[in-house]
Amino acid sequence: MTPKSKIKPSFHFLLILWFSLSLFSSCQDDHRITFSRIQKIHSWKPRTLYRDFYTWPKLSPDGSRIAFIREGQLMVSELPEFNDKDVSTAIGFDRVSDFSWRRNSKALDIIGYKEKKNFVKCVDLDKDQTTTSFPGVWSEDAQYCAFYNEKDGRKGIWLTQTQSQASELVLADFIPRYMTFSHQGGILAVMAEDEGVSNRLIVYHINDNQHYVLHDKIDGVEPIVFSPDDQYILLSMVSDQSFRAEDIHKPVADRDLDIYSIHIVTGQTRKLYESLNEDVIIGMSGNTLYWTEIRTVLSVGLLSFDGGDISTLVNDHAFDPVWHPKGNKISYSYGQFRLMDFPMNWDIGSIELDGSLHSESTGYIEVGGFHEDMLPMWSPDGQFFAFHSHRSPFPVSSYREDGSTDGIWIKDTANDSEKLAVNMGYETAMCDWSPDGKKLVFTTIAPEDHLHKAWICELEHTKSGSHSIKPLLKEDLEGDVLAVSWSPLKHEIAIEEDLGGFKRVIWIADLADGSKRKIVEYTCMPRWGGLDFSTEGEYLIYAAFANEHHQLFKIKLDDLANTQLTYQEQELFHPQVSPDGDFIVCSVYDHFKSIWKADLK
Repeated sequence: MTPKSKIKPSFHFLLILWFSLSLFSSCQDDHRITFSRIQKIHSWKPRTLYRDFYTWPKLSPDGSRIAFIREGQLMVSELPEFNDKDVSTAIGFDRVSDFSWRRNSKALDIIGYKEKKNFVKCVDLDKDQTTTSFPGVWSEDAQYCAFYNEKDGRKGIWLTQTQSQASELVLADFIPRYMTFSHQGGILAVMAEDEGVSNRLIVYHINDNQHYVLHDKIDGVEPIVFSPDDQYILLSMVSDQSFRAEDIHKPVADRDLDIYSIHIVTGQTRKLYESLNEDVIIGMSGNTLYWTEIRTVLSVGLLSFDGGDISTLVNDHAFDPVWHPKGNKISYSYGQFRLMDFPMNWDIGSIELDGSLHSESTGYIEVGGFHEDMLPMWSPDGQFFAFHSHRSPFPVSSYREDGSTDGIWIKDTANDSEKLAVNMGYETAMCDWSPDGKKLVFTTIAPEDHLHKAWICELEHTKSGSHSIKPLLKEDLEGDVLAVSWSPLKHEIAIEEDLGGFKRVIWIADLADGSKRKIVEYTCMPRWGGLDFSTEGEYLIYAAFANEHHQLFKIKLDDLANTQLTYQEQELFHPQVSPDGDFIVCSVYDHFKSIWKADLK
């Protein structure tokens, strides 16, 4: 036999193997998951701003219940009845920030606040008592438990086999965002952190003690679930492309979450379902997939100072409006609410107005750059523009990346230059100018503090830096200082204080002696409702909960006579009075959430 004849069988074998693998791959391509019997099974309209947007429901492990946060309360519903039950208020929580199901699906670990202190409680829904169990993620047959731990200098994901109680480090140096077992229990899928919002999807085979990265730099969120046949992992992603930090900084982009499948062997990725809004998987029960759809609409509204109907100045993606001192321009925070990006995609926009307060042109970007820019405020002379920003010199994927700032920037419109004026704390937020344009009042959490406080910054004549910074009040308030407004004629500053549990108080601080007097107590659900003095300083305009929605009010400061200005079925926040005192602009907010299900084939 010649050497040539020896080669032929091997070549034929490789050819057959290649053909077989191609056929297998082709079969996998044809074996697609399809949705049938798509149904919307529940919906509601949260009235909070921010908090309800980035939370979504979670399906219990046995598929019998759904739990979700609604306006700070943890609601649990049995399926298919959707008989919403508030379980957090019953155990004394003022507000819930997060929760998770335990393996038996009858118990919930709840993270929240009571009297402004953070607590964690576990509640058994059937017994109304605290339960205990081994922490971690359990397989459906309870044979394995996976958990993250750091001990003896070894960190990563550990696996415990419940029969032997022996624990082993199986995925070293991975920090999980989410973990789940296949239905048969032999595979562990892990969404692991990878530089901020980017994630790695890792598949670990228990019997072989082998793992591999199925998808790198996923632009998506947890949870992840296995298909009923354990052949696919389903998750919510922006796209099947790898994450890029520069993409998240665009104010408006097609970056909502859709539902994808990834084959656990080939890594083949397909889009299974999309809507015009955010679609987030919340769990799987049998052959039925559950997800939530989230839609947020924000616009800038205009109304008379005496109240009444609201007309729209800027249609969508616009909020936190302020007037230019000439009254011929409105500036505002601008950008979509996107689960993967917000608020790092926010910039500041403006729109020009004619004499009848109609827009003369489409809006344009006033301030833009990497990271968030928001909460604009014009100086009294109209030359300078102060705003809150985490501005970075290059694209970043998280708040804590090097290069991110956290302060108040000032733009000089005369030469189009921008400089960081205040950078002394954490979550520096709203600011306002003194009537003479020489000072700023702002809120921040200073390095040694735990709550927002109000500070006065005396600016240099160039507005390029700070001359001195001192506390506004002699004595600290009990709660968070959320919003501030400087009186146009008096040496006074109005303060919105958060007392927890949506309780708010407005104070007037006297700049002469640092004292304060209470103006009104009320209820407000968003992070800040906002407030503003009238042009002559006689009234305060603020947002408060009334008639099942957030409305605008004005209160006369000399006798505290309170007047409701609006009666809308939308949420109204962030009022600002026009320079001539005749009009008010505000944020108009609508938020829609719904739960959907579909059978998988």
